[in-house]
Amino acid sequence: MDLPLRTAVSTSPDLLRFDTDNPRLTAQFGLKKGASDFDVIMALKNVADIDELLLSIASNGYIMIEPMIVIGEKAPYLVLEGNRRLAAIKLLKNKDLAKKCRITIPEISINLDEQLNEVLVYRVAAESEARAFIGFKHINGPHKWDSLAKAKYASEWYREGKSVEEISSFIGDSFATVKKMLHGWIVLEQAEENGLFTIDDRYPTRQFAFSHLYVALTRNQIREYLGLNPSFSRTDIDGALISQEKLPELKKLLIWLYGSSKDKIKPVVSSQNPDVKNLAEVLADQKATSMLERSNDLYLSHAELTPAEQIFEKALYRAESSAKQALGNVYSYAGGKSLYETAIDLSRITKQLTANMKMKQDNIEIDED
Repeated sequence: MDLPLRTAVSTSPDLLRFDTDNPRLTAQFGLKKGASDFDVIMALKNVADIDELLLSIASNGYIMIEPMIVIGEKAPYLVLEGNRRLAAIKLLKNKDLAKKCRITIPEISINLDEQLNEVLVYRVAAESEARAFIGFKHINGPHKWDSLAKAKYASEWYREGKSVEEISSFIGDSFATVKKMLHGWIVLEQAEENGLFTIDDRYPTRQFAFSHLYVALTRNQIREYLGLNPSFSRTDIDGALISQEKLPELKKLLIWLYGSSKDKIKPVVSSQNPDVKNLAEVLADQKATSMLERSNDLYLSHAELTPAEQIFEKALYRAESSAKQALGNVYSYAGGKSLYETAIDLSRITKQLTANMKMKQDNIEIDED
């Protein structure tokens, strides 16, 4: 059956296939082109609340209000929008597939056989025809993608010749946000193409924090470290590429942001605020940067930027406060040896500290005389 263009018609779901280049799945889960139905459904299972949709269809039936958007000259047609619905239909029609995917099919209280034989589709001639609808729905609409998928989608649009202004107006997001995501995506692609970093090799985390990278790339200290124009606002998208000479710095930056599973290196950035800001400040100072390269410790490296007298003053006031708090709760001490030895050590440290400070004080008094 040949589907007409730009017309909503009913067709068999057997004539449809998953979009294995879906931004949400390829960017976040590394799904490859040509992946099997099982692979696609397992990826969707992690991000798309298939169980919720299965329950809705099992209880209320399949409601053909919004068509799936498809592309192709002949069957099987590629589903650009509606992959979650296609997954639910395949699972409801194929209990063996559901079992293989370890997905429990809810109790079905109505006759779904006829309802699942046909679905509403809308065929487009090119992906660009569907971009505005898909982009708005998944970037600012009810089924939001994460920032990595948004960036991948926006980059495809940008490479088709759309300006940042046009993309922003189509998807209903700000110019600044789209520009940041595009910058981040281009740098990430460059790192992967040069074998510097892969998302799969990041230190094990639940989700890839793409925003760490694109926010970092707006900071002038990090941009200078990478050899970029320090002013993010005055740089166009094509200016996001890092020179060959600065690729080693890009690799270091990505390891500090995301770590490496292969090399068992933990990232130094655990939260965007204040860690990305602190990292930027460290990279603006040669001594602090050297410390970070040796220790992989952002806290210690950032401390290099603080004058020793400030560190001493803060530490002493903090120690006094903690000691007073311990003294106020000493009644709760149960007699443990370890805690008692800790108190002895603290007393020894305090005596040495005051002795050193007294020597300094005596010298000052002699100088004044």
